[in-house]
Amino acid sequence: MSSGENVLTGTYSLPRPDGHVVNGNVWRPEGDVRAVVLIAHGLAEHIDRYDRFARALTDAGYMVAGHNHRGHGEDAKSAGTLGHFANENGWALMVEDLRAAMANLRELAPEVPAVLFGHSMGSFMVQDALGKWPGEFGPAILSGTSGPPPAIAALGRLICRVEKMRVGGAGQSGLLHKMAFGDFNKSFKPARTDLDWLSRDEGEVDKYINSDLCGFVCSVQSWSDLLSALPNLTSDIHIARLDGGKPVYMFSGGRDPVGGNGKGVRALEKIYRRQGVTDIAVTIYEDGRHEMLNEINRDQVVAELLNWLDGALGDR
Repeated sequence: MSSGENVLTGTYSLPRPDGHVVNGNVWRPEGDVRAVVLIAHGLAEHIDRYDRFARALTDAGYMVAGHNHRGHGEDAKSAGTLGHFANENGWALMVEDLRAAMANLRELAPEVPAVLFGHSMGSFMVQDALGKWPGEFGPAILSGTSGPPPAIAALGRLICRVEKMRVGGAGQSGLLHKMAFGDFNKSFKPARTDLDWLSRDEGEVDKYINSDLCGFVCSVQSWSDLLSALPNLTSDIHIARLDGGKPVYMFSGGRDPVGGNGKGVRALEKIYRRQGVTDIAVTIYEDGRHEMLNEINRDQVVAELLNWLDGALGDR
């Protein structure tokens, strides 16, 4: 992977209608911009973890941007809201933030295509955005994603209602946290850490564990928002809104528990193809885990992603 030395970095702030301010990073190549790429990060992490990936994209001529979602990053930590999207409608607000950030990014480079990249929770946000505003985005890239939620998600929504009565929407629930992540590490025993499911790269796992901006427990309301949003993403109504002409790339680890070890990714591909989204490429990396951008073969992963982008954009 290249070093990303020829990049101009900056920040942006977007005041939102409800008073929240979206703060993000911009990575811009020194030369011509081929396309803009907006990154939506995953749950319980932050946008600075994507600096290496963003610099690789800028080396290939892409302008990149990304922000910390509500309840994430230094701002949330300072405000005491780490892990809490909002008191209500947090998911919808975050997806609207994504739309606003893309509009802002496109103003910086209005003549080039706009690419949405989402990892894990961010990939579900991208799935949502593609159905809500199909004409506003170009190619989409889904990392560490999945299709219809497992049956236990319905139980999770029920438990959210009970836990909200117990600790309040802004309160934390160890039970919900355990339900969400408790089984992810089982197939990696004997495990060095509780988060071996993230990557085979021990250094990357340790950086995640040692960061106070990663791995935090989310609020009950945040879990309620997320679990309520997931079923809609593969509903007939939502899927019918997709633009079948837009290229989609999905990549995942063959041992990523979020994507059902590849099965959930293939299920999503099947659903999209049924709707007429035929320009789909899927790569499942054997033995790869959840964070393929932080895996031991990450250079290969990024190189193949860039090759796909080259083809998806063509001469545009």
